[in-house]
Amino acid sequence: MLHIKFPIFQRGALFCMAATMFLGGCAVNLDPPSTSLTPPPTTRESVLINYSDGQIQSRLVELDLLKPFNDYWSAHAARDWARLHAFEVAEAPISATFYVPYHARAWQVTHVDVLSLEQSDAEARMTLSMKFRDPDSGKVRTIHRQDKWVRMDGVWRHWVTDPMLTGNR
Repeated sequence: MLHIKFPIFQRGALFCMAATMFLGGCAVNLDPPSTSLTPPPTTRESVLINYSDGQIQSRLVELDLLKPFNDYWSAHAARDWARLHAFEVAEAPISATFYVPYHARAWQVTHVDVLSLEQSDAEARMTLSMKFRDPDSGKVRTIHRQDKWVRMDGVWRHWVTDPMLTGNR
């Protein structure tokens, strides 16, 4: 019987690669979310979404963007990275086998305040104020960000801006 010995750091790296490939492959969801058939989010914890005025929420309803927007951020709050990946789009495809493990240590979204909305026929940009909680320490942080959505083949998709996912710096 042939025994191959690997130094301890190589065994750890091989184990991590095998686990990532196995777990990432199980979480792949290649179908984009449907605006009419999107199942309710599977949340253990929910996110509180507020709109700075009723006009923003009404405009999102008119654009058929309210449900995908709410489902996206609910999936984020539930830490359902495979479901979240199904909403994402970028200039180049983003592998679920990288995306899902990449988000494993993400802070949990607890509040989303939609402050403004700018839209065209195929694009919507929102200014958000968000609260995140560190799952380990409970520390809360508030940030402001731009959230971009694009309509592709009649379906709203979330535009990825994270340079670790897009390769853009």
